[in-house]
Amino acid sequence: MSNEVRKSLTAPTHLTLAAFAALGMAACSDPAAPSTDRGPLLHTTGTGSYGAVGTVTVCKEGPAGTYNFTASKSDNRADTFQSSFSIVVPANATGPTCVQIFDRTTPISGPGNVDTPTNVTITELAAPGTTLASIDFVSGAGPGSENEANRQVTVSVNEYHASGATFHNVAAPTTVCTFTQGFFKNKGDKSGLVVQLLMGTHTYIVGGQLNVGFTTIYSDGTLTAAQIDAILETPTRGSAELILLHQLITAELNVIRGASAPGIAALITEAQSLLAGGITSMERARAIEIAELLDQFNNGDYPGGPEHCDDENDD
Repeated sequence: MSNEVRKSLTAPTHLTLAAFAALGMAACSDPAAPSTDRGPLLHTTGTGSYGAVGTVTVCKEGPAGTYNFTASKSDNRADTFQSSFSIVVPANATGPTCVQIFDRTTPISGPGNVDTPTNVTITELAAPGTTLASIDFVSGAGPGSENEANRQVTVSVNEYHASGATFHNVAAPTTVCTFTQGFFKNKGDKSGLVVQLLMGTHTYIVGGQLNVGFTTIYSDGTLTAAQIDAILETPTRGSAELILLHQLITAELNVIRGASAPGIAALITEAQSLLAGGITSMERARAIEIAELLDQFNNGDYPGGPEHCDDENDD
């Protein structure tokens, strides 16, 4: 089949899978030709349909922005091909944004109008602020594959089949860094940050005060900004209760700011429970252990936790 004949069959830019199959069947003058080379067989993962036969289309669905890609193919045929390209998703996008990166423009490569497939591998480069959620693809001329960990998909295309892939991205969770108790003691209260934090809504805020559990230092387990400042200014002198309370206050303020890490909520709950009844001699070792873990979180050293904020007054 000449390119001119193929082009006359490929007017739509988006076709259903049934239309792909119909085009493939219409193009097969030799019924004995392998279906993966010329026939209607489609290898599909996920859902979707793409451009005209003989083409590869790449689509992006996700937050607005510019997404960069690289591509390679399995042969040296002089087809129209983009080895690097970008997709710009507009802010008002209501569906995938697509670009065509391959078009079979060279003569059929095999005897009897059989066109040997070309494998095209597409890789999405890391996009700051987003996370790749999934990849859907249609590999028309042979089996395809995807590797989400490497942000990559491979599809097969020839004269009689179209292929394509859609990369679905979602906004990455915002990572909030953590401050140590030194920041909240030296700067947080003076700048009004603690007061502002306690004006918000959070599990750790009760009536505009920080909920740290009932303690032997303050019979009421909630603290005002002024009380927080006074406690952080108080030397611990080996007191397990003060050591834990300093780190608990700091951790809760960091969590209220938006910082998080696996297991931190459970540690805070356990710390509150220990402080509620006063720390006994048998509980002291555990209290110090929890304080050390919360200190790691506040210093940006906790496994799976956020980084420490870069602030000259955080000491």
